[in-house]
Amino acid sequence: VSTQSTWEAVVSTQSTWATAEPPAKKTKCASTALTVTFGATERAVVGSELPNVELRYRSDGSVVKVQTHDLLRDKTAVLFFVPAAYTPTCSTKHLPGFLASADALREAGVDFVGCVSVEHSFVMEAWGKEHGTGFDGPVAMLADGNGELTDRLGLIDDRRPKAMLFKSRRSCLVVRDLRIERLTVDPSGSFGDTSAESVLEWFAAQS
Repeated sequence: VSTQSTWEAVVSTQSTWATAEPPAKKTKCASTALTVTFGATERAVVGSELPNVELRYRSDGSVVKVQTHDLLRDKTAVLFFVPAAYTPTCSTKHLPGFLASADALREAGVDFVGCVSVEHSFVMEAWGKEHGTGFDGPVAMLADGNGELTDRLGLIDDRRPKAMLFKSRRSCLVVRDLRIERLTVDPSGSFGDTSAESVLEWFAAQS
C-alpha cells in the first residue's frame, strides 16, 4: 500500500479563485484544467496495518479531526465505505443495514462501527441525522474528505464519467487493534459482500 497520497489540482472558471502555495493575495487562474493524482498502486491486504490518516466528523456544532490509529487502537472495529451519501443503495441498504445490526455486531465483539465516505463532514453529519445516527450513535459518520484513507487502502473509484469525481468503492473492513482482518469489495453496481449481514456471518464463522 502506498505511503503517499498526492493531490495536484488546478480548478478554475472565469469566476473561480485558485491558490497554490499560500499566496500573498488571491489570483485568478485562466485555465480550466483538473488533475488529480492518487498514490496507491495496490489494494490493502488482510494482515496489513490500517493506515494512520486524519478523518473528520461533526460534534456539538464543530468539526473534529481524528487520526485513525487514535480512534481505533485496542478496538475491534467495522468500517464500511460507501460511494456517496444520499445515493439509493447507500441510503436504503448499506447504512440502514448496519444501523439495524448495530446491537448484533456489538454482541459479536465489535466495539466501533463507522461509515466512511469521500464527503465533507457537514454532508456526513446531515446524512447521519436523517438516519438517526452521528459520531456518538450506533454508526459513526466519518468524512474522508480528501480521500486519503480510501486511497491508502487502494479503494479509490474514478467516478468522473458519472460527474462524481473520485469516490470510494463499496467496501468493508474488519479491523482488530489496527490490523485488517477482513476486507471485502463489492463489484461496481452490486451490493452484498460488504453488508452488515455478511459481516455478522463472518464473525459467526470465527467463533
